[in-house]
Amino acid sequence: MSDTTGNKAVAKLAAATLRLLRHLGAPKALLAGWPEVEYGLPCSPRPLPVLHYLPRVMTCTAPATESLAAQMIAEVAKLDWRQSFTAGMSDGFLANYGWTEIIGPRGPIVADRLACGFLLLGPRTAFPSHRHAAEELYVPLAGTAFWQRGRRPYAPCPPGQMLHHSPWLPHAVRTADEPLLALYVWRGDALMHAPLLG
Repeated sequence: MSDTTGNKAVAKLAAATLRLLRHLGAPKALLAGWPEVEYGLPCSPRPLPVLHYLPRVMTCTAPATESLAAQMIAEVAKLDWRQSFTAGMSDGFLANYGWTEIIGPRGPIVADRLACGFLLLGPRTAFPSHRHAAEELYVPLAGTAFWQRGRRPYAPCPPGQMLHHSPWLPHAVRTADEPLLALYVWRGDALMHAPLLG
């Protein structure tokens, strides 16, 4: 059943996301054409097991990211949580992984060449190396995880630090003892294409 009460909340969440990205100095070209709307389309919220980590998220934010993390958590029941990687993945991984899109071809706020949402990983979870045609920006909102870009070694990235991935650059992330809540922005012509593992 569609939830029409979440539409205005999702629009407010998108506006707060844009404010944070501008505050952090995200590239203007990546944010071009950001849809500024009062209401999003109806969506059908779906929960995932990983959401039970959200209460822990607020213990590992940073001053710059705390407000957006809290706003996302307040609206979590109105968001459609999904998983791209399921085939061949362990039950443990699937219990500790999920994402939701607020802007994009599949989101309640529709955009063709721009997608934005949130990734949530539980503690001690390895998100596999993958690549995609879209340019991507990640901003951890809570949790210091270890990120790999290309063939570089894994390196810690605290909340509020931006990570930029050019098209087709392989990247991966693994968490330690903290869950990870990260904001993502994709830009490109192939936003509906599934990422490729490896």
